[in-house]
Amino acid sequence: MYLYGNSREGYPGQAGWPANNNHYHVALLQADGRYDLERGNNQGDYSDFFRFDYYFGVDYLFPSHTDPMLGPFPNTDSYRWGLIAQTNHFISGISATAPVM
Repeated sequence: MYLYGNSREGYPGQAGWPANNNHYHVALLQADGRYDLERGNNQGDYSDFFRFDYYFGVDYLFPSHTDPMLGPFPNTDSYRWGLIAQTNHFISGISATAPVM
């Protein structure tokens, strides 16, 4: 089944983003910020998971620091019609990967 409304990959750093209106209606936010799925680089890897880990884990997600266009990415900012807005949503305390999280 082909769903047109969820087929245009968009990501920070893409030419014209976010004003080009390329974005999924629903997307998997990857912790590493590389947007490999959107770029077609791979089908996902271990660094995509949000998790507590002393070495490589990302266990938080915050809004952009100052200018939403500058990130950091990923963040909890939202965008619609090519405009980015800070949400002031903070997500933290994500656990380590385990059978039960």
